[in-house]
Amino acid sequence: MMETLSNALGEVQYFGTHRVVEYHAWAKFNKGELVRMFAFLGESGEVVANLGDVTSEERAIGLADVSGLSLTDATDAVFESEELPNEEWVTTLAGSWSVNPTQLDCIEATPDVGAVGLLPRKYLDSR
Repeated sequence: MMETLSNALGEVQYFGTHRVVEYHAWAKFNKGELVRMFAFLGESGEVVANLGDVTSEERAIGLADVSGLSLTDATDAVFESEELPNEEWVTTLAGSWSVNPTQLDCIEATPDVGAVGLLPRKYLDSR
């Protein structure tokens, strides 16, 4: 879905975090090409997605260099680092790549038209 959106829109980003299960994830596509995808599930203690090279912004928030590592090796590298991925990493990275959602009230912008829609059935049925 992100690849399709990125083909139409250019750069597309995803950020997700869930405190209860300690899920923290992000992804970036540009012109239909995957730039980076990473997801960590603290509840099970594992990296569940690791595609593309670690970006400089990810290094700045404390992510170990997991570029090219399997999920198992990436998990080991994450646990060897000083801090595990967390909600603050997600929002900080969002701010580095585009907009930190915790600081929306600080953004000086004029009202604009946005887009809201439903996912096509093909994406819903694939779950």
